Amino acid sequence: MKKTLLTLAAAGCAAAVTGCARQENVQEEIPAMQEYVSEDGSLMLNLPGGDWQMDEDDDTMKIFSSPEGIVMVTHTENAADEMYPQTEEDIQTVLEIEGYDSEGYEVTEFSRSEVAQMKSYRAVIRYTEENAVYSWGILNGILLGDDVYMASAMVTKEDEALMEALKSSVYEYSWEMEPSDEKKEVTPEVTPEATPEATPEPTPQATPEPTPETTPEPTPQATPEPTPEPTPQATPEPAPPVPPEDITPVSRSGYCHSPAYVRSGPDNTSSVVGSVEEGQTVTITGEIRNWYQISYGGGTAYVCKDYIQ
Repeated sequence: MKKTLLTLAAAGCAAAVTGCARQENVQEEIPAMQEYVSEDGSLMLNLPGGDWQMDEDDDTMKIFSSPEGIVMVTHTENAADEMYPQTEEDIQTVLEIEGYDSEGYEVTEFSRSEVAQMKSYRAVIRYTEENAVYSWGILNGILLGDDVYMASAMVTKEDEALMEALKSSVYEYSWEMEPSDEKKEVTPEVTPEATPEATPEPTPQATPEPTPETTPEPTPQATPEPTPEPTPQATPEPAPPVPPEDITPVSRSGYCHSPAYVRSGPDNTSSVVGSVEEGQTVTITGEIRNWYQISYGGGTAYVCKDYIQ
């Protein structure tokens, strides 16, 4: 199957500056870049400096964090039109879908581009709230068919050199993928026309001697076989819960210092049942490995300890 290489550096147009001027506290040296390549070699990303760690790693999401901020790369199938902002005001919807805090910011750069079936956009935002955790945000989205490939970064410091390095990370990453909406050409089958057969000449029939009429015996009707009842299908049993003996009981409140997914089990392969936002308080009922068990939606769920204080 043909593959497409998404290189975001070549997909978008130059960003147009629409907001305030940049700060003057520029560091003289741009941080050295740290290369990340996924195990299957499909995703390549350069991160500034060497202090980034992997917080989430699956086929559709990669999350990296450091004291300077967070970088997230995601792939969403069957995405809605809201993932492609038409105006600067639409950036808030994209931030909420991606799980970022979208309150109190202004858009300083925004550009869009459409080439054939591929759409792309870039945006830079500046957080304006006095006690905001992040100072700047960078977004770069590619839409190909119904798939959305998104790279974003949130920066905690007023550091223009770091901002430029993270722009390179977000704008110049590459992701090789197989298009999910590739269509196959179907050649219709041609049904050959039937050749008419020649009609044979009738053969004269001899006149038969009259035969005495006999009463035909009635043909017995076949008794229909009974239709067997359908065999009921077994209902699959739900996945077993985490054994209580594996959970260390805890009873306290926790503070979410960064947006995080809430999962049905204590590992990254469990399904996502919701999310917690930055600043949200949760009730912790237990812990297992690197996960907290919390009260959620009338039951229990799990959040990675890295996001809860």
